Amino acid sequence: MYASIAPTDRPFSPDRNQAFIGFVGSAEVLSSWRGSDVVEIAMMPGLGRGFIRHDQRVGTIRIDYK
Repeated sequence: MYASIAPTDRPFSPDRNQAFIGFVGSAEVLSSWRGSDVVEIAMMPGLGRGFIRHDQRVGTIRIDYK
């Protein structure tokens, strides 16, 4: 599973909008914006077996993991 943040005014591009989180397996992921510069990511236990990527920022946006 991977997740990216992309602007709404242009098409998504995996080259331009690279994933900020990725992991092997599956899990329920809940996301919510807190203001315009912080996104909260909550992961419910599942079959996830390890992170491939786990960034703290995407440009000026902070990622807050719970």
